[in-house]
Amino acid sequence: MTVFKNRCQVALPDLDPSIALAQAARQDFERQFIAHHPAVGQLIEHRRYERWFIEALRGGVLPRC
Repeated sequence: MTVFKNRCQVALPDLDPSIALAQAARQDFERQFIAHHPAVGQLIEHRRYERWFIEALRGGVLPRC
């Protein structure tokens, strides 16, 4: 648990060890999820590149990047 007092961060011990374990598991899950799932912006940019590349292979007019 974290408490902010006078703009200072003070870490307090958790009352129950299972809370700390659950928090650690959640943080680990979030790190793994973010690492394996690209953001929406990355997906959009990748799709734009794919379209550009396919158009270039077909011999069409290349859009400016």
